Amino acid sequence: TLSLRNCTRVSDAGVRALAGVHTLVLAGCTNVTDASVVLLGGVHTIDLSKCHVGNETLEALKGVHSLTIRHNRRITDEGLAHLHGIRVLDATHCGRITANGVAQLTSLTALTVSHCALMSASAFEDLPSLRTAELLRARPSSCIHSLVQHLRFCSTVALSAVDDSAVRALSNVRTLVLDRCPDLSDDGLSHLSACTDLTLQYCGDITDAGVALLTRLDSLSIFHMRRLTVLGMLALTGTLRTLRTSACVMGDVVRRRSTFRDAGITLVVGNCPCEDYPIAL
Repeated sequence: TLSLRNCTRVSDAGVRALAGVHTLVLAGCTNVTDASVVLLGGVHTIDLSKCHVGNETLEALKGVHSLTIRHNRRITDEGLAHLHGIRVLDATHCGRITANGVAQLTSLTALTVSHCALMSASAFEDLPSLRTAELLRARPSSCIHSLVQHLRFCSTVALSAVDDSAVRALSNVRTLVLDRCPDLSDDGLSHLSACTDLTLQYCGDITDAGVALLTRLDSLSIFHMRRLTVLGMLALTGTLRTLRTSACVMGDVVRRRSTFRDAGITLVVGNCPCEDYPIAL
């Protein structure tokens, strides 16, 4: 395993020497192109986020097990067609791939296609092995109810625009991210009986009473949840072990961190939901 994350001085000349590596992280290596990556055909897991690679690279990596290609504007459905046996794909912010391209990858067990302008919920229709699915801020809202039916056997799900009716189909999900769900209420949360790890972002109608219904909750992440309070979080001390939040919107939680520590809850604070280096208090 080798990580060269954000090593902008790494170029094709260096990558050519990495043939045979099992797991390789080249995320942020902006000088890496197809010219060298096509020589890494035997790699098992590779992260090419923000690299200047296209369909030629995917053709060379047709045997890859896990691939991350975040923030790529060159790869299209034509490139995805080479990845028939792939198991894990993260194509966040890939603006040129569509549901038709993803539908070809029937061996996928984990799929992340958030922030993909051309993506739709139909990408998840014919993926029988899928257990982890993430589709945030794409175009699923008009068919969210059909989408959740395809995800009902997944253990990990991240979605936007879910309402009370749709969330019923997620009753078996253990790890769940709900982002920007204005039509989700406390009643919807009552159906998440199996959930042990929950993230809530911009779900403005959720209150302490709704979260209290999640009796198996071990980990809770809350960002921009204006109706959740310190007292509500402390009421979860029976099961809750980890609470993640941001100081800018839950300052009262941070100020009472010693109270949470005494209750056996680890408090993890970041500046925003995408904070790369949170601090455990």
